[in-house]
Amino acid sequence: MDPLVNEESKAKPRRKVILIVDEDFLSRWGAAEYLRETGFEVIEAVSAEEAMAAFRANSAIDAIFCDDHTISGAGGKEFYAWLEKHLNLPVLLAQEAVDEGDTLVPLSTRANVAKPYAMSDVEQRLHTLLAAR
Repeated sequence: MDPLVNEESKAKPRRKVILIVDEDFLSRWGAAEYLRETGFEVIEAVSAEEAMAAFRANSAIDAIFCDDHTISGAGGKEFYAWLEKHLNLPVLLAQEAVDEGDTLVPLSTRANVAKPYAMSDVEQRLHTLLAAR
């Protein structure tokens, strides 16, 4: 038996899928590229409506990384209500100012990161949120 064939036939663990929601192209693109390079699969959305549509199209999404400005605009209220229905879905919210203990919902699957943020911090927080799921 060929040992290479045997190794290749072993199932690789599924990469975690992160949905990035940010209306700013450069911020979204930079975050997406960084997270792809660190082993995540990434889906990008420009708006709250697009994020909900992406989730309906791909229910295998493991976590959401979103910008507070994007979800505070059109569709933001519906997006927050939608997130409340998916309480186990980890969410990392990027905000201009973050007070200690101020989170979207006080759950172990929710966290905030202050802007400007370091992508290494975002990556670490996503791993922490995914581990708590």
